[in-house]
Amino acid sequence: MTRLRVLAVNGMFLDPGVSGGTETYLRNLLPEIAGERPGLRIRIFTTGRGARALTADGWTEWADVSALPAEEGRRLRRLAAEQALVPWAVRGGRVDVLHSMGNTGPLLSPAAHVMTVHDVTFLTTG
Repeated sequence: MTRLRVLAVNGMFLDPGVSGGTETYLRNLLPEIAGERPGLRIRIFTTGRGARALTADGWTEWADVSALPAEEGRRLRRLAAEQALVPWAVRGGRVDVLHSMGNTGPLLSPAAHVMTVHDVTFLTTG
């Protein structure tokens, strides 16, 4: 079993104050993980606004917060960054696990990849 040393987080969905439940999930889960695993390096890849908000809230004290060149409200650019730039950043960061927290994630990842899907009620018929 490999020891988890570096956790990357795909936070490309983050539009502070607009993202709703996915933002709440990120903002509550990650500080708890950091508190439980003080030796774990957490790298968060997000948008410019997301990075500025997390930095202003003190997240850089316990995580590496990186802004990738894709802003909120530009869906195609954000999705392209998620598919190309997130895997590139994961590869360069020697990441053990990538966690995509906002319902979407890269199709290919150089690290083990976990994706959270928050709601699947759209799959039900009825």
